[in-house]
Amino acid sequence: MAKKKIQQKKRFRHILPIALSILVVILIIGLIHQHNPHIFRTPLNKVNEILSPQKENKKPTTVSPAEIPENKKKREEKTTPSQSKPASPLPPAPAASKKQESVDLRKIKGLTNPVLLTDRPEQIITHTGYTVSYNSKWKVANWVGYELTRTETGGEEKRTNKFVTDPQVKGASATDSDYRGSGYDRGHLAPAADMAWSPVAMKESFYFSNMTPQAPNLNRGIWKSLEDKVRKWADRDSAIIIICGPVMNDTSKTIGKNKVLVPASFYKVILSPYGKTPKAIGFLFKNEGSLQTLDSFAVSVDSIEKLTGIDFFYQLPDSLESRIEGSFQLNQWF
Repeated sequence: MAKKKIQQKKRFRHILPIALSILVVILIIGLIHQHNPHIFRTPLNKVNEILSPQKENKKPTTVSPAEIPENKKKREEKTTPSQSKPASPLPPAPAASKKQESVDLRKIKGLTNPVLLTDRPEQIITHTGYTVSYNSKWKVANWVGYELTRTETGGEEKRTNKFVTDPQVKGASATDSDYRGSGYDRGHLAPAADMAWSPVAMKESFYFSNMTPQAPNLNRGIWKSLEDKVRKWADRDSAIIIICGPVMNDTSKTIGKNKVLVPASFYKVILSPYGKTPKAIGFLFKNEGSLQTLDSFAVSVDSIEKLTGIDFFYQLPDSLESRIEGSFQLNQWF
């Protein structure tokens, strides 16, 4: 029994230092914890790792405010180009120059009529095949204008040869007796052959408002040659515009009791508007015969405008009118 008590005392002596050491450590920890209670607390993320060791330890992701769905949508609305306004618009196409302008001359009306006259008597009369600006003082036209188409050049209506007074003329008019014995032909301005597409147009082409006193050698010579050429040009170019008339001067004489004025010269201006290149040309003849070739009488439309005081083809765009009236090229016509 005594031996057993001795063994217990020996164990106690071994345990006592350990217990005292543990107690000291506890006391020290207590003192430290009292001054800083959080020093031995395990961080929350570490606790989660301990409690859930199977969970992957991911690095926290930082989200930009711009990437929040609502904010992202707003940012895209600001930065995405609008459909109606490209982000990088192409520069505007350069304005077409006047030479590049495409003009549909078929839509331009009234090319057969020059600007109305204010310096002389003028009555505008419209017939089936032509329009006449009648001068009651001269008893002849200031001008006659018409369009001749390819189809019309194939007309087969026969000449009536019945010269009569124009029923639409107001005031004095020439009559057949004024020409009789005068030495001048009753020269057509709009030729009968250009009106052969209609019996009415043919009849009206023999009105005295369409006649002027012409020297026989002119009427039956170079003037007729130009009329024949005009029909070929109309057939070639599909259609052309013709305006012609007399040129008077201070020495112009008269014939007949109605004092019909005898022109000093005659002009004819021609516009070919429907070909690849619109063009115009003028012709000027003295009231006499000539053996010269037709092209030797060609002049610019501008020169005839200055001579007559009549503004032709004013309905055209200014740039085109200036170009085709200011010059001509014979190789485009002959």
